Amino acid sequence: MDWSDIRADWPAYARIISERWPRVQEADLLALEGERDGVIDLIAQATGLDRTVAGAELADWQMGERPVDALMDETRDNANIAKSAAHVPEGEDPLADDAAFGDEDQPDRPMGRTD
Repeated sequence: MDWSDIRADWPAYARIISERWPRVQEADLLALEGERDGVIDLIAQATGLDRTVAGAELADWQMGERPVDALMDETRDNANIAKSAAHVPEGEDPLADDAAFGDEDQPDRPMGRTD
């Protein structure tokens, strides 16, 4: 993960970081607004680790995959909806109500039936 990506989604990552280091308060992380050096200092202070060790632990955590919790966080709903528009056929409004698809007046088929 690139730190700029983490900083861009800071509210979601602050919660995840506080879960990874439980002694670090989420409110304190949110106040840092994604400043990496401040996060390292906060982890070191809360855990009693040396700043270098705390920085190494954060770097190890950062090398992992982007957590799904951050990608699907409710603060990113609008961005995720906008990205999904790339999969909508041309001429169709990605924000349109599903009623436009035309099958709402049809009863659901019983499971296992194809006719």
